[in-house]
Amino acid sequence: MKQIFLTIMLSAALLIPCFAQNVAPSGEKDSLTFVKAVWLKKNIASGIVLAQHHFYNDSLFGSRQHISILYVDPSVAKLDIVADTVLRSVPDIAAQYGAMAAVNGSFFDMEASGKPYNSVDYLRIDGKELAPNHLSKGRRGFHQKAAVAVFAGRPYILKADVADDWETIICAQDVVDSGPLLINDWCNEPLENVPFNVKRHPRTALAIIPPFKTCFGGFSSVIYVLIVVDGRSDMAAGMSLFELQKVLGWMGARDAVNLDGGGSSTMYVATSNISGEIVNFPTDNRKFDHEGARKVANALIVR
Repeated sequence: MKQIFLTIMLSAALLIPCFAQNVAPSGEKDSLTFVKAVWLKKNIASGIVLAQHHFYNDSLFGSRQHISILYVDPSVAKLDIVADTVLRSVPDIAAQYGAMAAVNGSFFDMEASGKPYNSVDYLRIDGKELAPNHLSKGRRGFHQKAAVAVFAGRPYILKADVADDWETIICAQDVVDSGPLLINDWCNEPLENVPFNVKRHPRTALAIIPPFKTCFGGFSSVIYVLIVVDGRSDMAAGMSLFELQKVLGWMGARDAVNLDGGGSSTMYVATSNISGEIVNFPTDNRKFDHEGARKVANALIVR
């Protein structure tokens, strides 16, 4: 029923201006550490704010963490899902579309073995279905139980319902499956106790946050955030999905979904340099620098 409601809600918008390390225990101390951190803030463009912090003294979840967060006001900056038939770096994709910011998108076939758009998940762009879900033994994977839908430049995070083809009836120009779903209507989604969720890795996620005021400034409307957590380094441990779920909850997320992570996790922002820059520490070169960006199949861009 909820999926039907969300589909109707999206339709109504037409009518209304509209790495891997073991996990340390955490508690109240970690939430206070996070919310009291002094974040390095940078205005990227109107309605787009980058905030970063390096928890370098093992203060968050008993580990070093480097986190980059893009706060985006959808009334001024629009989100798009973009893809290509060949694998490309996030900066390369962003430059093609003149994006002010971008992160890697959902899961893909790294071997580029002939799947449409190299996507292993359902993909629709500009109303055209480009790739179906590739099922394992006829069953959905963890990364096919939620979707990011973009309608009129605004992102929505949707939970899969019982219908086998639920993605096809989402009323939105752009849709890509991903997961696991982390938060749904302010409630933490149950996460399985499996290595992908429990081990620490670099992570990328999207979250929707209602109006709030923080050191990043006040927002008068629902905003969305793109978050990249670095990992696989002595300088940044990465997070389990249980830890990432907590962080997004502390930020006030109403809905949140995990995107592709690991070596794919990349955040790009435009700068005075026409080529822009990668602001996190991608890991494919096994160095804690900005040069290790992996080529990916799709991306979420802000413009």
